[in-house]
Amino acid sequence: MVKVILVSILWILASVSEVYAESGMIKVNPSVGYMKFDGDSELKSKVLPVIGVEYMLSDTYSVSLTFSHAGVNIRDVREDASVSLYYLDGLYYLLRDKHWHPYLVAGVGHRRMKFDFSDQSTKSNNETDTQLHVGGGVRYDVNNKFTVRSEVRVLQNLHNDGTDALLSFGVSRAFGS
Repeated sequence: MVKVILVSILWILASVSEVYAESGMIKVNPSVGYMKFDGDSELKSKVLPVIGVEYMLSDTYSVSLTFSHAGVNIRDVREDASVSLYYLDGLYYLLRDKHWHPYLVAGVGHRRMKFDFSDQSTKSNNETDTQLHVGGGVRYDVNNKFTVRSEVRVLQNLHNDGTDALLSFGVSRAFGS
């Protein structure tokens, strides 16, 4: 009986990997994000565009490059700042359920802020920060090429010890095998 169960499990795993063989596939992930900056930050929360390119290493693992840029208001000041975010992520896809495909994400990023102060007495109008982040998300497979995705991640700033959050919702288009 144990042999029958083991053979059945192996057969199911083999058939699932054939159906969802995504190795070598490239996914383009445009989305809209909501960035919640740390409570001690002078930056106000902001809705921003996010674009990413993901390469599937296997059915379970992928790597992603993500970019976002937006103008952000500064609290209690009339001037604004522009914020650019760059991320390199590793994704781990959990077990798939027909159309739903949850995943975990972790990576390192870079945040660059350029302040538009009319008063040029400040020493520098730029601030950069390295960020480590973790999070998770879920994809809903519309068909073989398109998915809808939602993701949340927590970003830990290494320079100023702040913690930001990013919630995003978007679509994905797959290219390749």
